[in-house]
Formats: sequence, structure tokens, C-alpha cells
Amino acid sequence: MGLYTWQKESIRIWYENQFQGIVNVVTGGGKTVMALYAARVLEKYLKSQSTDTCSSLRIKIVVPTFPLAAQWARAMEKYLPDCGSLQQKPGFYHSERKDNPQRKYMIYIINSARYSLARHIVEDIQNGFHIMLIADECHHYASPENQKIFDFLKTNVDAKKYYHSLGLSATPQVHNYHSVLVPALGKEIYQYGFSKAAKEKNVCNFSIYQIALSFTSKEGADYGEISDKLSIIYQRLMKKYPYLRTLDRTRFFAAVSRIAEENEKDTRSLAKVFLNLSYKRQELNHMASSRISCTVTLVDLLDSKERILIFGERIKQAEKVYKELSRRYPNQVGRYHSEMSPLARKNALARFHDGSSRILVSCRALDEGIDVPDATVGIVLSGASVNRQRIQRLGRILRRQKEKYFACLYYLYIWESADDSAFLPDQEEKFTVCNLSYNSGENIFCHPSYENTAASLLRITEKNHVDKILLNEMRRCISVGLVRSDWLLPVDICSEQIKKAKNQTEKNYWICMKQMAKLSGSLTAEGI
Repeated sequence: MGLYTWQKESIRIWYENQFQGIVNVVTGGGKTVMALYAARVLEKYLKSQSTDTCSSLRIKIVVPTFPLAAQWARAMEKYLPDCGSLQQKPGFYHSERKDNPQRKYMIYIINSARYSLARHIVEDIQNGFHIMLIADECHHYASPENQKIFDFLKTNVDAKKYYHSLGLSATPQVHNYHSVLVPALGKEIYQYGFSKAAKEKNVCNFSIYQIALSFTSKEGADYGEISDKLSIIYQRLMKKYPYLRTLDRTRFFAAVSRIAEENEKDTRSLAKVFLNLSYKRQELNHMASSRISCTVTLVDLLDSKERILIFGERIKQAEKVYKELSRRYPNQVGRYHSEMSPLARKNALARFHDGSSRILVSCRALDEGIDVPDATVGIVLSGASVNRQRIQRLGRILRRQKEKYFACLYYLYIWESADDSAFLPDQEEKFTVCNLSYNSGENIFCHPSYENTAASLLRITEKNHVDKILLNEMRRCISVGLVRSDWLLPVDICSEQIKKAKNQTEKNYWICMKQMAKLSGSLTAEGI
């Protein structure tokens, strides 16, 4: 099993940390392989320390969803030498199947694990087995209900000697991180983010397009009216509950929800009105008409070979986009959301995976916990102001594949609203970020950085006294590339595309993008 440098380094640190810890790794970076190899390292170590059965290891993996459980089972049979035999195949523990938990390899889905995993671990340790618990997407397991999987730590079992843990997540820092996850899994021992993964070519190089949209005049007036009402109620809540000022967004809304349920009648009413208005304002923002028109226009302008994932927050919005794109691109568009049957969702993923469809419109159902087929473009039609969701969505398009040179994510936001203007505002990493705006009335994009580079290219070309036909062809190519990431590709990749071009029109486009890439090469990620 060949490992990336980061995988070897994280396993070494985990080993030195007494086989405990949380690894913060970008989606698609190879965390599953790293964890399975870590299990092999632990088993080898235990065997070197003892010759009796006390060195026997049982590996228990907990995941949030069934698709992830199936994904882990496939990986285990591929990467663990003894897992392919009938006797050692991984067992499952979930609502529809409960295998004997005394197997060496067990995969639990959290909804069932809450009430069984801790007891199974206690029984194994009492019988002299070492336990390695791999908590995939471990940020899910800090909630009051899910943290019950760690109740074995409250018993008298010798956890220090027999229990070993590895937490995996691209976003481990959640509420109760320090009080629940660190005591149960260990501290965060390694971080492997987007920029480093792309630099080391373990995920695809990528760029983020942040596109500013506007409300219609009616939407803007409605949004402003709701915001004014919210401001008045907010001040009244702050006066009565000053502690609310100290809370972040997530905790603030959780606290207001508690007030709406638990406090005296007048205050309950005030809190309920605040929550209701907040939902209405958010709904108005998510359903802004420019989001749909921008998304459809983007798809029209992108290369017809791109495989596109579209992420939204509302099912009715996803349905609108699906219907509009299906009209334009018959048999090329699928959809995936929670109101579809399990079979319909499975078929939608299968069609996207085998290439029968190249566009998949989804809601939150694809944010995490699903083994999503490879895509080259992500469009965030609408989303929550939560970094965890945004990181998961970006990770969906970054898996490396043959002939996949670059990935691109488009983040749509309403500039007059409370939306973040940056897709990942709290990230210290440096990304290639392009800032655009979209005019829904004229159905056009404005991309100052690209347009400045294009203007420089046209000036240089005109100085060489190129004929008008060639100049017009260059303008056409520049127009085509406005919302694409091709001008950000390395020059040598553009040269490869020129050789692969199927016709003169395609060849001209890549020649133009190569010249654009040369001109933009001196720009830093901060300046793009």
C-alpha cells in the first residue's frame, strides 16, 4: 500500500501520541486509506509486545450514513490483507442488519451505534481484546445523543491500556469538541488542508469564483422590511437577555429557540416572532430569482464536457433548477434530495457516476456522508453560513482523476443581504479566488481581473497588426472563457489541450487561453 507523505506523517504522530488523536484532513485527501494503514501499524505493534491473545485487536468503525459504511467496507477489503476472506469480512451494525459484534472488523452507523457500541466495546475489553475505534466524520459524535457511543469511558474498563482511537473529519471543531471529542478520541494531532493537498497533488488544483448577485426591487424591499422588524425585536431580546450578545450565530439561535419554548409567555412570543422573521428573511434570500438565472447561465457558458454538481438549500429551488436545465439539456440532468425515494436517489447517483447524466442538482443530502461520483465543477446555488458545509461541498469536486487538471467552485451570494462575500472567510489558507458579479437583468457577468488580462492581450495583439478576422476570433474566445477557469491552468496544460483539440474552433480557444495564462502567471492568488 503506497502512502502519501501526509499519511505517513500523520500515522507517525498518531503512533507517538499513544495511538490516539483526531486528524483534520480535506475531503478527498485519502483519510480512509490512512486510517486503515494506521490500524495495520497498531496491530503490528501489539503483536510485537505480546505473544498471547491479549494482543488481539478488534477494529470498530462508526460512520454517519449507510453509503459511507459501504464505502468503508470496500476499502477494507481492498487495503487490509486479511479482510478479503469470508471469515474476516467486515460486519455491519445498523437498523436493517446486526452482525455478531465479536467479529474482528465491525462497521456501525451512528443511529444504531448510540445504544450498542459502548456496550460492545466494554465486552471486548473485558474479554482481553484491544479496541481501535475509528470515528469517521467525528464532528457528528459530540451531540448529547451521539456521544453515548463513548459511554464505555465512564465504566471501570481499562481504557488506557486497551482502547485506541482515531477521529477523522475535515471540520472537527464543533460545540463540545473539547468536552466530548478530545477526551474520547484525543486532541487534534494533524491538519491537512486544501492548499497543501493541492500543492502536493493529492487533490485537484482548484479555484473559487465568488459571484455577487442582486435582489429584484421587490425582493430587496421585502428583505429590508423584514430586516427592520428583526432589528427592533433583536434589541428587545438583548435588553432582556444581555448574554445573547456573547454567543456566536449557532449558539445564539439555539438559545433563542430555548427561550421560545421555555420562558414566560411575553418573552416566548417575542422569541418566536424573531425566529419566524429570521426564517422568512433566509427563505427570501435563498429563493432570490437571480440565483436560478445565474446558475442556468453559468451552465450554458461552461464547457459541455464538465461534470457539474449544484448545491442548494431548498428542495423547491432544486426542482426549479432541475426543470429548467432538463429543458435545455434533455437526459443530461439528475436530481438528488430527501423527498425522493431511496431507489430514485440511488439511480440518480448511478447515472451521474456512469456518465449517463453530467449535471446533478442536490440539496443538503449530498453535503456529506455520501460517496459522490467525481465532478469537475461545483455551483453553490444557496447555502448556510457554516464553514463545515462549505468545506464539505468544496471537497466534493477535488478528488484527483485521470485527465482532470483543475476543479472550479462557483459561490453565489446576494450582496445586499447578510450573506458572506467570501466562500471561506475564516480560512487562513490561500486559494485562487476570482471575484465576479452577475447582472440578471442583462444576463451578463462582469469579471474585472479576467477582463483586464484580456484587454492587455488584445492590446498586444493589435500592436502586432493582426487582421480583423483573427482579432474577432480572439474576442470570441475571450468571451467564451469569461466564467471558466481555463485561463488559470498552467501553460503546459493549455499546450496539451491545443494538441487534443478536435477542431479549429476548439484549438483557437485553447491558444487564446494559453496566452491569457502567460499574462496572468505573474498574478498571485491574492490578486486574482
